[in-house]
Amino acid sequence: KLADDLSTLQEKMAATSKEVARLETLVRKAGEQQETASRELVKEPARAGDRQPEWLEEQQGRQFCSTQAALQAMEREAEQMGNELERLRAALMESQGQQQEERGQQEREVARLTQERGRAQADLALEKAARAELEMRLQNALNEQRVEFATLQEALAHALTEKEGKDQELAKL
Repeated sequence: KLADDLSTLQEKMAATSKEVARLETLVRKAGEQQETASRELVKEPARAGDRQPEWLEEQQGRQFCSTQAALQAMEREAEQMGNELERLRAALMESQGQQQEERGQQEREVARLTQERGRAQADLALEKAARAELEMRLQNALNEQRVEFATLQEALAHALTEKEGKDQELAKL
């Protein structure tokens, strides 16, 4: 927003500068015309009852004064715009400084979070490795128990077979 305001104000300043230059040219031309008219009036002897040169001089003076007043008003406006331009430039610089500071803080926060994420990923990898090892041990223990259970079942089946054989021998006796 400040950049847009600054751009608009710069455009207004350029337009005002052109208008001031135009008015300065008008003032200069009016001054030259007044000077020329004054010289001609001095050369021409004043006639009694001839009020035209005074009227002409008065009209030129009024035109010169109004042009000069307009020029002064434009100069005041240009000065006000210049002050506003400086204020906006200062505000823009301050805003840019704040944005750079915020960007720096964000970059530092991103770096911190990236490091934290790296540590968390390393911790997770260690936990996964420990879990995989624990699962492998558990699987080995289960396999050993299955083998032991199968061996015990086999021994039980063999013992039952022997018992039946002895029970039959005992029954014969």
